[in-house]
Amino acid sequence: MRATRSITIDAPSADVWPWLVQLGTGKAGWYSYDALDNLGRASATEVLDEWQHVTPGDPAAPMNPFAPVSSSPWKVELADPPRALLWHNRDAGTWVWVLRPQPDGRTRLISRIRISYASASGLAFAPILELADFPMYRRMLLGVKQRAEARSGQLPA
Repeated sequence: MRATRSITIDAPSADVWPWLVQLGTGKAGWYSYDALDNLGRASATEVLDEWQHVTPGDPAAPMNPFAPVSSSPWKVELADPPRALLWHNRDAGTWVWVLRPQPDGRTRLISRIRISYASASGLAFAPILELADFPMYRRMLLGVKQRAEARSGQLPA
């Protein structure tokens, strides 16, 4: 599966970045439908300092909501604040977020996920991922947008 999604955020990239690096189960949540993807725990509405410093090799958020972050097969491959964040799972694929500053001070957030269904468990998971991807992903991007815009308060002059 390959999916590219994007959204324009009325905030500079520096105000979007903190929400991306703390994204995921066991961290700040997915900013999506918490009852479905965060075991009913509310996603954070504030920047959490403990998740703000990421370096290559750090564990990214696990997709399994019962697993601790430290056990995630997803690892940070690239952290280039406030421009790009790349997660990699050698058995599954990649997930990247790119922040593109716009001339008017806003940010274009582009996210691309590439997942392989090569394993039997991947094939079993495929229908769920394919059906849930669009509404969940859309809601996640809107959640990042809402939080970054609230934190920014206004566009730079």
